[in-house]
Order: sequence, then C-alpha cells, then structure tokens
Amino acid sequence: MQRIRSYPPGIHELRPPCSQDRIDVAEREVGKLPNTLLQRLGYFNGAHLFDAGRGGHMVSLFGISEDPPLPEFEWAPEWTIDKFTPAWRAAGVHRKDDWAIAMFNDGMLILLTGGNRIKKWETALGEFAPGIMSLDEWLEELFDEGDLYLKEAEQDARK
Repeated sequence: MQRIRSYPPGIHELRPPCSQDRIDVAEREVGKLPNTLLQRLGYFNGAHLFDAGRGGHMVSLFGISEDPPLPEFEWAPEWTIDKFTPAWRAAGVHRKDDWAIAMFNDGMLILLTGGNRIKKWETALGEFAPGIMSLDEWLEELFDEGDLYLKEAEQDARK
C-alpha cells in the first residue's frame, strides 16, 4: 500500500475495502481465499493501476463482486475473483488451486496459485507465459512495468 500511495493522485483507482459479508459469500462459492488475497481485500476491493491518461490503465487487480454490481463501464462484471476464478477453473485441468487476480490491458491474465506463486496466461495465445514467480517477485515486476508504462506515456505526450 505504501508503494501504491507513493504515486501522484489519478495514477491508481482503488475501490473501497471489501466487506466481510461479500468475502463470506465469495468463499461459499469458490472456496477459502488465500490469506494474501484476504489481506489485500482489507485495503481495497479491486483496483485499476497505472493510468497514464492515454486511454486507460495498465492493469486491473480483481476484487470480489459487489451487490449491487458496479456499472459495466466502471468495472467489467466478470473481472472479479469470484466470477473469473470459477470460469478459469472450469476451462481446463490442473486449475483447481488457481485464483484469477488481475488482467493487464494486453490480455495477460495473472493467476495466484499454491505457495503464493504467480503464473501468467496469455489470453491471445491461449497458453502460459514461461516461468512461475513468487508473489513478491511479481509485485516488483508490476511496479517496474508500471513505471515504464507511465514514463513512455509521458514521452509520447511530449511529442
């Protein structure tokens, strides 16, 4: 959270923390959420990160669906942990421990799996990106990519 808060206003859009009632409903549907996700939901229930002002943000971190649902143009209704995860699990084998947690603007789906490991699914190619990393490694990569994304947008704006 400290790292997210270090950016100027408008770069990130965080939803309010998730209520325990919504977490309870989600866990009845998809199973016990990993502690990492429960901790994050206590800070924010989904976020759009790295809005460079050029037509959108770089990544959406999934939260738990809300009741009533958010307007479709504010948040894609299926881009929540409790909606995307069951669809992901039903679409293939060896996915029962995967949690859909984020989507990049290029279609890269981020999955949290056992041991707080991150896998990436390239939706355009229908295959996993090479390698698995720890959640901490992925977070460092996320902020590095986000900083580059913002820097490139700034350079484009100067042209």
